[in-house]
Amino acid sequence: MNELFGFNKKKAASKEGFVRHDGNSFVLPNGSIFAKSDLTLDQLNQIDWANGDLSWLTKSSFNADKLFVNASRQVVTNFSGVWNGGDFKGEKFLGVFNQGTFQGNLKTSFDRWKPSPYKFVDGTVSDYQDGLLGIKKINATVFDVNSASKSVSLLSIPLGYHVNISDTNGMMHSFTVVKTLDSTDSVFVLQSTTGSRNKAVISWSELRGSSQGRFELNTTITAGKKFTIPKVFNGDPVGVISYIEVSPKKTNTSINPTNPNNPNSQNKNNQNSVYKFNLADLAPLRFNSGSRKPLITLKFDTQNEVDEFGKMNSEIKSGYFKYHLKTIVNALQFDVIDGYGKNVYLQDIFGRVQGSKKAPADVQNSLNWLERFMRIFIINIVAAKKHNGQYIDSPAIQAKVMKQIAQAIVYYLPAQNPSKAPATKPTVKSMGKSKSKPVSKKTKFIKESISQEIFKKMFS
Repeated sequence: MNELFGFNKKKAASKEGFVRHDGNSFVLPNGSIFAKSDLTLDQLNQIDWANGDLSWLTKSSFNADKLFVNASRQVVTNFSGVWNGGDFKGEKFLGVFNQGTFQGNLKTSFDRWKPSPYKFVDGTVSDYQDGLLGIKKINATVFDVNSASKSVSLLSIPLGYHVNISDTNGMMHSFTVVKTLDSTDSVFVLQSTTGSRNKAVISWSELRGSSQGRFELNTTITAGKKFTIPKVFNGDPVGVISYIEVSPKKTNTSINPTNPNNPNSQNKNNQNSVYKFNLADLAPLRFNSGSRKPLITLKFDTQNEVDEFGKMNSEIKSGYFKYHLKTIVNALQFDVIDGYGKNVYLQDIFGRVQGSKKAPADVQNSLNWLERFMRIFIINIVAAKKHNGQYIDSPAIQAKVMKQIAQAIVYYLPAQNPSKAPATKPTVKSMGKSKSKPVSKKTKFIKESISQEIFKKMFS
């Protein structure tokens, strides 16, 4: 076989619609060249190149080492070479696709596709594991509104990976990439693992839409914007995206009381779930317990509480706690906010300082997340051992965790408001959750200043 790039492009024959020989190559009337065909020159010239089903080739630009044609079906069965423009409509393509539109089976590596994926109209691809239509697959990563890159393409997410999205309402939404455009068909399958847990089956034509702009909306997740991939999270309201995590790890959406790391073994009828939690996961907070793990006990009375904590636990393990706490502290440090604002569940860790400044969207998202942490996590802390056969609340441990959070925050509260610091730690009831659990006497809320050097060490 002749080398692809060894030919000199010549002018087309004067008679329109006929193929001519030029040395070792065939030349179409538009000047496009192919070195080898499964048809003879006479057979090629029986084809109506001007008006027939293969006329698209005469309106395109290419330089090929192979162009096989089924004359009876009027289709290109095999193309190998470089496509430089026009609408490819053949059965099999191998080579470099520089520009134009494509319909067929793309039998080449993903990085040899050069235009926007939108130019892929319909068909299949053979290379989709390492990349897809010119877009390389990414490793585990996170994006937020402050990242240099705020967007991730659906085409760049590896098969089996999980996408965890936190929104400005403080809620997390997750889905798994089950299938993409591949060698069998052009259907995408995305399985939601939170909320309604629906399976989204999306055709390539749906994702492609009617324009380049619509395609980008349908295939891109961007921090600071709404979620726009169709069919995913149907019926589940998603706020403005504040944080995106792409990970090979599955998000735990429910916790098993005996094996919390295996949500599939969860007994859905269990209404009294108890979970051991390692406080070391609440980095950058530090809890001294000697050589032992700083474990605490959490008890949930309903399956809804179990599910909610499953989401929260996954977010904590993904670094959300440190991210949101740091966002809040930075906002206080630079005088972006001056109190807990509308998040009343946070008033005690803010020294009862409400402030008057309206938080920007990213900071409000972090305040919402921390408030959700208080409601889901703090008020469900119980003593490790049962009392008279029942788990009871542990205000002392609740205060211990709250104290650590408060120490990171109160240092940056306005100096003119020290008198608003609370004298006592609130009871469970005052935090908005009424339970029949026995509650011991109120624990003093300790408001301590910590040096800026200590704070820096916490977030180092």
